[in-house]
Amino acid sequence: MDRIERIREIDGLISSGEYDSALALLGEMEREMREEGGGPQLFSVLWRKGWLLYRRRELRDALTALEEAAGVLPTGSLTPSLLYRMVFVLSTAGTVAHELKEFERAIDYHRRALELLEELGGYLPPERFHTDAARLRNNLANSLVGVGRFSEAEETYLSALSLLNTLEGEGVPHLKANVLYNLGSLYYYLNDVRSACRMWRESLRIYSALCEETYGEPYCENARKLERSVRRNCSKET
Repeated sequence: MDRIERIREIDGLISSGEYDSALALLGEMEREMREEGGGPQLFSVLWRKGWLLYRRRELRDALTALEEAAGVLPTGSLTPSLLYRMVFVLSTAGTVAHELKEFERAIDYHRRALELLEELGGYLPPERFHTDAARLRNNLANSLVGVGRFSEAEETYLSALSLLNTLEGEGVPHLKANVLYNLGSLYYYLNDVRSACRMWRESLRIYSALCEETYGEPYCENARKLERSVRRNCSKET
């Protein structure tokens, strides 16, 4: 079995939730790749390993694998498809670092992902490019909040919303509702209850609509939680 077929087998195991088997095969391939000096195939193995470890909530090991994947290839020589995959790797590394409360590290990864995404502007469909840019800005803003850079976080959330207000694709309403919720939470922390409640009510409207359209979680659960927050905190906002 050649390596492309082995990667396909691993992807099939991942798709079916057989993470232990997938990690075992990735470990075998990783040893082979290291003996041969690395390159794109080691990058392919490491980012899958990091993503799987993140899914298993093995956050420290996940970050180690993702960081190594990010350093395997020189970004200046990547094809657009590999560059886009590197955006994913850096973004995921940022998310893992954030969950580990290593916020400065997370900020660095999210910024690097945004910089690489900008290089792909001419290669990606505009809808995908702007949606990805909004998602990365939302993640960056979350980490900025973590280090107390509130004005910068607010500006970054607002820039994400500005992008999302021009989009209508699949996944956009959920992302917009999440950004609105996060921005509302920032305003609430800063004692701007009126602005917080305005953001939360708009987020609630979107989540409620998604719940009615799909009858699926997490939309309905998010709507219920937000409704309780609005009822508890927004009845007497000034």
